[in-house]
Amino acid sequence: MTELVRLKAEDYADDRNVFSNFENTALLTGLSVPQVFHVMISIKTERLRQLMAGKTPNFESKEDTLKDLSNYCALWISWERERRVVETGPGRVLLRPPSPGEVAQEAAATYDGDLTALFNSGIMTARG
Repeated sequence: MTELVRLKAEDYADDRNVFSNFENTALLTGLSVPQVFHVMISIKTERLRQLMAGKTPNFESKEDTLKDLSNYCALWISWERERRVVETGPGRVLLRPPSPGEVAQEAAATYDGDLTALFNSGIMTARG
């Protein structure tokens, strides 16, 4: 499944940001990124409902649809973890800055003590 997500990201997202297609769609539509994920999952859920009702697929099988649903859910979880999303109400999200402990963990794992690279990367600033 991880390989499928990677291959689809190569097809849909830019090379630097696996979430770029969702983030750019949010900008184009005026939706939030979580709303974009919700729409994509809803489209696949409706597709699955049609297949379960007996519709014969021309292209995408029930298994393909289930894989796509699984991928969208996994990507949404990954996006929220990456962006440290905090729900603030229906349709509203806030990107919280990382805690000092998270910054330290990311710094240790990513930069191995190179503070110049750490500050240049933006990891030491509040995200949002």
